[in-house]
Amino acid sequence: MEGTHSSVTPTWKMASSLTPDVSPARPSRVHLPALDGVRAIAILMVIVYHALNGLPAATGPQNVFLNVVQQGWVGVDLFFVLSGFLITGILMDVRRPEHALRRFYARRLLRIVPVYVAFLLFSMWIAPIIGTMHPEEVAQLKSSQLWYWSYSFNLMVALHTWQATSFPLAHLWSLSVEEQFYLLWPLAALLMSPVTLRRTAVGCIIAAELFRLAFILGGAGGQVNFVMLPCRMDSLAAGAFLACAYRDPALWSRVLRARAWVAIAAVVPVLAIALYRHKFSSQAPLEQLFGFPAIIALASVIVATSVGGVAWLSTAAMRFIAKISYGMYIWHLVIMRLIVHVQRIPDPASPQLWWVFYIVRASGTVCGAILLALLSWYVIEQPFLRLKRFVPAD
Repeated sequence: MEGTHSSVTPTWKMASSLTPDVSPARPSRVHLPALDGVRAIAILMVIVYHALNGLPAATGPQNVFLNVVQQGWVGVDLFFVLSGFLITGILMDVRRPEHALRRFYARRLLRIVPVYVAFLLFSMWIAPIIGTMHPEEVAQLKSSQLWYWSYSFNLMVALHTWQATSFPLAHLWSLSVEEQFYLLWPLAALLMSPVTLRRTAVGCIIAAELFRLAFILGGAGGQVNFVMLPCRMDSLAAGAFLACAYRDPALWSRVLRARAWVAIAAVVPVLAIALYRHKFSSQAPLEQLFGFPAIIALASVIVATSVGGVAWLSTAAMRFIAKISYGMYIWHLVIMRLIVHVQRIPDPASPQLWWVFYIVRASGTVCGAILLALLSWYVIEQPFLRLKRFVPAD
């Protein structure tokens, strides 16, 4: 979405100022610039998390710092809520639904697949040459590549644990979840009434928690609840619910009034788990049953608040990061591997050098991801995005 507005007036308020013969703009066609900032925050959280995850700490403050940074995986949940909000809104606002499904899939294909395909080909043929993947990792990728090409990589992780993949490709599980969501949800959004769709979204939120509970009681590994769509669909469904609420003035007003209470209720279990376990793990049952809903609730509060406009989230820098965020996500582990090859481990007896090490690792990964994402944007993404003009959204 393109636009420069720092805030957006919801459609029901815009309509009163329009003349009777002018149709008000649909919400999905009105740019919400603060949501670009939410997207930027989400990608930066994930990249810094990957850059610093697993590193040792030399002092107590460094240990606290790394524990905080290691919660950056929640950026994926923030993005899922945002994605559910945007995609559901686009589908709800379609004027001519007879061709909407075909157009939606065509536009999604042009946006997502080219870079994904380029990354997989790079990983198989170029990465071992430049040293960002080891020969064993490449062999493992080639032997299991069907899971990647079919966007079912998350299923492979669920069945065979994280050992079935290599680190430079481990982040692709979230793209599998997204694609599976895109396969199933658009039809519901086009066929159901707004009220039914809203109730379905609530049902998905409840069902995801039940799925997680069932897998935990069944003795499944923690990776199952982390990567499977049925167990993670509550974040996408929460965004879908917000999209439905945004198009109902009375309900949206109630959502906005409830934000503070929702945030307080969500912070309590997060803090309780952190104090009880002295950490917050994405793979542990306690966090998956009580922490995941709390994280999704907080992400929903952030998205709902941003819809009304938040100045610092709407800056040019945030919008720039948001524009290339998909490329940053796809390519950032390539940059991290390059940095790992050249960065020297500090002397354990020099705690101050570890702070420098953290800063260089994190900032280098972010900056390198921006540069590589820009190259990806101009060489791969933009040429395919221009083809969208042949597939109008409505």
